[in-house]
Amino acid sequence: MLDDSPGLDPDLPQPYDVVYLRPGNRFGVGPAVPLTVADFGPDDDVWELHHQEQHPGFWDWAGGATAADILTVVRHGTHGARSWTLPHPAEETQ
Repeated sequence: MLDDSPGLDPDLPQPYDVVYLRPGNRFGVGPAVPLTVADFGPDDDVWELHHQEQHPGFWDWAGGATAADILTVVRHGTHGARSWTLPHPAEETQ
């Protein structure tokens, strides 16, 4: 469980969040496959993702995803869960 951490944008993925990738993503991961945010990447717009423990590829796969890759974020906290869709960066510039 993670509540919004002070100093971090609460609308962006944080470690322990569950994310779902956009259909047709560059990783080839289906949009119904839950991934866990493990850490922040070297850039502000990169998150290290892992398969969840029950997935057969749990030990064999990790990816560095950007906001363009992530569609939905789910955060479990002390007061329940909330989910939201990240805007695609290309959509923000239109």
